[in-house]
Amino acid sequence: MSVEQVPAAGQQVDELVAGWAETTPSAEAIVCGVERITYGELGRLVETEAGRLGSMGLPPGGLVGVALDRPVAALAVMLGVLRAGGAYLPLDPAMPRAELHRVLGDADPYVVLTRELYRVAAEDRPDRRVVCVDAEADPAEETGRGAPAGRGAAACLLLTAGTTGPAGLVPVSHQDLTAARNAWQQVYGFDARDRHVHTAPPESAEFTAGWVRALGSGGALILPDGDEPHDPGARATALGRLVATKRRRCWPAVCRPRGC
Repeated sequence: MSVEQVPAAGQQVDELVAGWAETTPSAEAIVCGVERITYGELGRLVETEAGRLGSMGLPPGGLVGVALDRPVAALAVMLGVLRAGGAYLPLDPAMPRAELHRVLGDADPYVVLTRELYRVAAEDRPDRRVVCVDAEADPAEETGRGAPAGRGAAACLLLTAGTTGPAGLVPVSHQDLTAARNAWQQVYGFDARDRHVHTAPPESAEFTAGWVRALGSGGALILPDGDEPHDPGARATALGRLVATKRRRCWPAVCRPRGC
């Protein structure tokens, strides 16, 4: 599936992150347990993933299924999809197989990126293109790619909650995400000194909202390092350890160190 290709108009959401990678490359972008990733390092990861997708022939606006349970890897892939000019569909690789196959059939992504552990689950039909990011050879890093020549209007497709029926697919545009980021920043005054704590899993709409808020404003995205990413108890315990270790005031979305 490809979303409608449109001329680039205004800032794309991945360009917000790329701008911070260029201007503040040594600033922390992601903290996940002992893992620390700067904006410069994140920028290189994103370009690498964009290069992977470019080598696959991803068309402008091409949809990429992202069925990854580790938040750092999932985020790098999501941003790589956007950098390559595509749109991402975040999926829970551990959802019931019948439901996963229904969503894949409805969305019909150009390719699904997942882990070897979930390859079989993601192959809903013989011709489904599935790439395991932990088993395939790493793509050669491309530097200085710049923005792709063509883009789609949508940045991602998100699943609805499905409380009154089967979960549906809702397109969210670059404009929607950048406008939301600007509104959040205007109301809450986020800036590059802030630390944003998020526990939502990668397939959720909250995860996309979280990284847009944090990385779009140049702050640090703090993710709990639980051994069981889909276990709410493990994620809450990991978050508790994180807050206790950092000893900073914490809000549901933001942890602001200054003045503590």
